[in-house]
Amino acid sequence: RPRAREAPQNNDYPRRYLQLLEDNVVGRAGIRLQNKAKDGDTLDVAANRKIEDAWAQWGRKGGCDVTGKYSWVDCQNMFIATVARDGEALIRKVYDKRSPFGFLLQFIEVDALDENHNQETRGGNVVKMGIELDQYERPVAYWLRVNRASEDTYFTAGAHRVRIPAEQIIHAFRPERPHQTRGYSWMASALVHMHHLNVFEEAAIVAGRIGASSMGF
Repeated sequence: RPRAREAPQNNDYPRRYLQLLEDNVVGRAGIRLQNKAKDGDTLDVAANRKIEDAWAQWGRKGGCDVTGKYSWVDCQNMFIATVARDGEALIRKVYDKRSPFGFLLQFIEVDALDENHNQETRGGNVVKMGIELDQYERPVAYWLRVNRASEDTYFTAGAHRVRIPAEQIIHAFRPERPHQTRGYSWMASALVHMHHLNVFEEAAIVAGRIGASSMGF
């Protein structure tokens, strides 16, 4: 995960890959709602318009996430980029009466979900890599590392964990094996190749500069 995060910061290819995902999966306007509530056998045009207008209002900057910094399109772009880069995305559903709609999203770094937290609970569940599972491997809860001063501030250091029920968490990743609990970067198989390509290009540029600087006497 750290190598996948480093790659877009220092390599144009993975950076462009993430941009292409945002452009082609989310798009400029984002994934929008088209409500189709019916009044009998016909579409209820007035109700659908009100619902879609309210959805658009919730999706404006400051209305859909706890920080007030992102719009609904920003959240979608951050979601697809995070899943591709980190291999998984972690979002908490926050029900806050101070919000006009009473519902907000909180994006959490997946580092808060401790991969090294593995144990059996008294109730018979099993915690695998920070995720509490029942006997059928259905997620029951997520154990997140938090700041001791505030259980709303997630961070990667320390051992203090808080148990969040699964119904409050959206944990998105692309499963490729039956018992897979966590995701891994979509760029994982290309990281080594991109590293060698960077080294090769650097060596070629240095060799070219040396050759261009050579003088004969």
